[in-house]
Amino acid sequence: MALPLKVGHFVQISSIDNINGYTEEKQPYPRSGHCCVANSGHLIVYGGYHPEYQYSFEDDEDDDVSSLFIYNKVFKELWCFNLTTCEWQEVDTRGQPPAETASMSMVLSGQTLLLFGGTGFPWGKRSNDKIHMLNMKKQEWDILKCSGDFPPGKYGQAMCLHQGSVYIFGGCRQVCPGEFHFNSELHELNLGRKTWKKLHENLPNDFSEDSLCRGMYRHSIAIHNNKMFVIGSSWHELKYKPHFMNMVHVYDLETRKWEYTTTKASGSFDHPYPKRRVYHSCCHWKNNIYMCGGHNSSYIYDDLWRLNLETLQWSKLPATMPVPTFFHTAAVTPAGCMYLYGGVTSLSERARTSAIFRIWLEVPSLLEISWNYLHQLFPHLRKLSDTQLFTLGIPSLLLDRLKPY
Repeated sequence: MALPLKVGHFVQISSIDNINGYTEEKQPYPRSGHCCVANSGHLIVYGGYHPEYQYSFEDDEDDDVSSLFIYNKVFKELWCFNLTTCEWQEVDTRGQPPAETASMSMVLSGQTLLLFGGTGFPWGKRSNDKIHMLNMKKQEWDILKCSGDFPPGKYGQAMCLHQGSVYIFGGCRQVCPGEFHFNSELHELNLGRKTWKKLHENLPNDFSEDSLCRGMYRHSIAIHNNKMFVIGSSWHELKYKPHFMNMVHVYDLETRKWEYTTTKASGSFDHPYPKRRVYHSCCHWKNNIYMCGGHNSSYIYDDLWRLNLETLQWSKLPATMPVPTFFHTAAVTPAGCMYLYGGVTSLSERARTSAIFRIWLEVPSLLEISWNYLHQLFPHLRKLSDTQLFTLGIPSLLLDRLKPY
């Protein structure tokens, strides 16, 4: 199924929520707290959580469908969504996957998934402190053996990949039963040397100096021109700071100092800056950060904002999310198409979704436009062999887009 390429507008790709665990087409159960990445052909989703997991199955004796409930279900599944055929595939893997998968972080390095952090239920009782690797070609798990100053086990941290290093900032960990600490440490993992380095210490709960970035949870980071930008708000900022996100925390990787930097307002009088929020999603593409969704304890947002990292100017984009959501995830393809998946859709209920939305951040290339309409006109292409596709003139770099991951 190919969809029209609408630039600057959200398009809903998957509209059916698998809310009872039994559908003809296998797909992920609605969830939040998962992580996702994207490449040219697939959206890759791992982990997540649902408070009331309903599992349905066929009874062998009378062919009836029976159900059972599992409360506080933490998923340990890996799913791939084919961006061309719009079909889900649950990926079978070998080895030992991470056990704590709620609010973990994930990046894609070549053909390898790198995952850190995460927790199970009860929250914070156990948290992952290792880098788990999944070789997507071999579909095999392993743990990256590292040395140096390791980050503690935690969940809800932000993670990004930049010039051969993984950066991890913030997160939450349980210090004793019922007491949680929002972490503000910054660590760097050099993937070539496999060594950890602590770049910035954890800060005390003293909010007198605004320039220092305090502990955050489910925020986002992006590195541009050797500076790390933190997008999001701590609960302290949400409660006590100005209503708008007119300033951002920036960490200089050369000087190792924090800055609290003023941003420029958008051209809209009614919407000069995005409103403060938590549990939003972000994507870093080219010189921009795109932020959408989240909530402020009383309202779930459906807006889409762009922050230019060169000029530090905000722009409120005309697109709105079809469903206001938080605790969802976002990932962008190399061609500039951003995908949203999952999340929570109500502040008062326990509703999760498994819907997928996409938006082109700029006009796609001629290759992407041609490929989309070719598959729209000839959806049976996926049934042909590589030899047949190549004979028809399909470029080799597009062949894998028709295959399961």
